[in-house]
Amino acid sequence: QAHLGASASWNQQGAISDLASARICLGMAVERLQHRRRPCRIASASLLLGGAAVAFWAVPHAFLTSWRPTAPQASGSSPAASRRGLLAATLGSAAALAPGVGPALADRPPDSVVVSGRTGERKEINGRWSIVFGKKLNNKVVYKKDGYQFYLMYNDCGQYQMGEAVKGTCDGFGLNNKGVWSFDGVADPEVKVRPAGAKEDKMPVVKQEDLEKLSKAIQREQNIMMLETEVNTFMGNMEDDADAAAQRLMDKMGAKIVKGM
Repeated sequence: QAHLGASASWNQQGAISDLASARICLGMAVERLQHRRRPCRIASASLLLGGAAVAFWAVPHAFLTSWRPTAPQASGSSPAASRRGLLAATLGSAAALAPGVGPALADRPPDSVVVSGRTGERKEINGRWSIVFGKKLNNKVVYKKDGYQFYLMYNDCGQYQMGEAVKGTCDGFGLNNKGVWSFDGVADPEVKVRPAGAKEDKMPVVKQEDLEKLSKAIQREQNIMMLETEVNTFMGNMEDDADAAAQRLMDKMGAKIVKGM
């Protein structure tokens, strides 16, 4: 058990370290772009890596449980290989940002839920409902309103209902039909039932057009990196001013480019 605890702690520290590294890369990229530099396209790729940070904050538990320590890279790894690794991380982050993508629902039901949105008659249902341990109905857990004899259960008709007793008959004072609650026969779409502690605001959804722009930007980076792996020199692959500065320095030093270097 001590070994497992130490391993879990080490995994979490590694994930936090990865997030810190991603944020540092993003800051360096912004600073370089402000000075109109483009060192081997790392800045652009690092900006895309910002999506990785968004994905991490959106699904923190999924990130920590899926992270695994990897073997250290050899000291002789090429810059192109590093860029490819950076781009691969960005591609994974883009997938995590796609609409509808998120951590799987937990198998274990929440210990409590919160009802909100009810006004007027039966407004007492608003608030926390705690699980009734050891009690199930139709293979679903039962919740009880704190301080009241109200129960939330799954009835024999395949619906969630609220009632004053735990029973399967479909005659509760509150019935949920296709996501909309009705009380005493009157629909009230304002009533919501959420796990306790869940944010009421929905996570921002990435628009399809933004995903398409991100995909095109990634494709451009892939094409540029492919060209960089096919050339034998850095000359001619930088900004014009950087190329000119490099040539002046080489002329001053009397240096020449050797084939294959």
